[in-house]
Amino acid sequence: MQFSIADTFNASLARLTDDEQKAVETTAFDLQVDPAGNSMSFHKLDKTTDPNFYSVRVSRDIRLILHKTAGSLLSCYVDHHDKAYQWAERRKLEVHPTTGAAQIVEIRERVEEILVPKYVEGGRPATQQKLKLFAKYGDAQLLAYGVPHEWLANVKAADEDSLLELVDHLPGEAAEALLELATRRHAGVAGSGWQGGGPIPAPGRATPLPRHVRYGRAGPRPGIPVGQVDGIPPSGAASAGRAPLQRCGACVWLGGH
Repeated sequence: MQFSIADTFNASLARLTDDEQKAVETTAFDLQVDPAGNSMSFHKLDKTTDPNFYSVRVSRDIRLILHKTAGSLLSCYVDHHDKAYQWAERRKLEVHPTTGAAQIVEIRERVEEILVPKYVEGGRPATQQKLKLFAKYGDAQLLAYGVPHEWLANVKAADEDSLLELVDHLPGEAAEALLELATRRHAGVAGSGWQGGGPIPAPGRATPLPRHVRYGRAGPRPGIPVGQVDGIPPSGAASAGRAPLQRCGACVWLGGH
């Protein structure tokens, strides 16, 4: 079984206290050694859209959210009990149809946009709309940068005031590309030769990755030493025989077992 770590896990781990982080890191290493989790109790979440989300008890109140299939185990998120469950209920794991990358996608909820009229001299209301940053880009172009299909309408409607809030709800690769598009920089397309002026060319379709599945956009970083994560040794855990846990802040690297 393949064990991997998502960038969303790294971000959520950083928000915990030092003691909570140590407990989570010990649990993560135990899962790396035994992804089947024979020594742990997996609780299947029943209020999620994605049927493969499970939780594992780290401590009295800390829960680790995992995406579990017959051949893989992905560590997705960690938080206090209720917040961890709520996070999983609003997300799903899917393979992007254009890039071929596996993404943790937040399920878009219907949001009613209310335009507040602005009154000008003469008593007439006037609506003032700001420039839509991505209205000129077609669906195919935005999909090529990793934007989930269900978020296309929101992306095209985004302006400078709503952009930062929007990218918080998108997968990392899509968020990064949109921020770079908004600032008129090259949106991370290797070998495109784009020098500015005119539409940014879309990348070619990524080859689906059966073994090394990419969850993000960054390249690999050096492996973390055996028996520790980010320099913090797991309390009470023997490090003998453990392979280094490969992870980075924006992507996932898999270890076979």
